[in-house]
Amino acid sequence: MAFLVMVSVRAEASELWEFVQVAKGNQATPTWAVHTGKAQIDDDGQHLEIFAYYDGDAVNGRDNPRDIARIVIRGMIGPDRKIQATGTLLNTDATPWKLSGHYTARTEHETWGTVRKTVTYKEIVFSRLPNAEFLGFLGREARDE
Repeated sequence: MAFLVMVSVRAEASELWEFVQVAKGNQATPTWAVHTGKAQIDDDGQHLEIFAYYDGDAVNGRDNPRDIARIVIRGMIGPDRKIQATGTLLNTDATPWKLSGHYTARTEHETWGTVRKTVTYKEIVFSRLPNAEFLGFLGREARDE
């Protein structure tokens, strides 16, 4: 039986999270456009700052996410882990938009070879305009038990 455990997890600036953006495509028939990438997430428990970029934007994976970010999201995390934020598309004339999201974390105990690990999976999800766009971020932190 699987269950969700809510924990307060502070995201460290050095870790990169997986990033996926799903939006309606621009073709004549209904389609979905999917873009993947990475994100640097800074979180002090109340304030959240996300710098997201797409796969292929980083040169040899050594670029600073703050320098190559295409999307920046800044907001507040409530005590219920709900997020109220503003998203900005950098280097465009697009108007910043309001986002609502949720930050969840769950901890699992896993065995990696002969080592027991405590793994915390962290998820941040934003949806924009019902069924129009989805932004998802997934991080993982593992430590020896």
